[in-house]
Amino acid sequence: MLLVFPDLSSQTIEIISAIFIGIAALGYSIFWIVKNFPKSLRKILEKSASDEKEQHLVATQYRKKIMPKIKTILCEVATDVEADRALLFEYSDGVSNLVGLPFLYMTATLEVIKPGITSVINNYQKTNVLIVSDFIEQLEINGYMYFKELEDIKEKYPIVYGFMHPNGPKSGLFYSIYDKETAIGFVVVTTVKETFERHDVLPRVAASAQRISALLNYDKIKSELE
Repeated sequence: MLLVFPDLSSQTIEIISAIFIGIAALGYSIFWIVKNFPKSLRKILEKSASDEKEQHLVATQYRKKIMPKIKTILCEVATDVEADRALLFEYSDGVSNLVGLPFLYMTATLEVIKPGITSVINNYQKTNVLIVSDFIEQLEINGYMYFKELEDIKEKYPIVYGFMHPNGPKSGLFYSIYDKETAIGFVVVTTVKETFERHDVLPRVAASAQRISALLNYDKIKSELE
């Protein structure tokens, strides 16, 4: 049995042709995507990993460059205020709890000490901030914390007292450092033999902390990455 199609106008034929061409193009596009998508995705992931690795390398080089400068600042402020020990602490993220909240740690990353003074930097590696959260909170509210005698903080901050007591400090001053408005760590200077007064050391430690904040500022690191 023969099928007889009515005569079609040229316009109708053009429309039908365009539909068939469109269907064919769509089919080829789907075929190409299915075939090449894994390769494209792999290239994107590889580029992302490469960029991340490069940024990490640049940031590492930046840190290597600034740490000697920060150590010089610590040496200068320790000498100026006649401190026996000066340390830089930095905050860092750690693993998360079961609901995804990250833990926050503090680590002593630099230390300068006078001859004959025991190093304590290894005692303060990746310490959970929650352990001393009350002290850190007050430090960030005030911008600094000072004690003339270590015994002054024994009752209010017993854990901080317990950390510091074996090292035998007399006086101490902590000063926060910031990346813009976010606290990223703190500087602490202490004496072992003599006490010091807050007004004698606070301005000098504050100025040094601000210089260190500028060196650690994340915007500076990002500009190095660009």
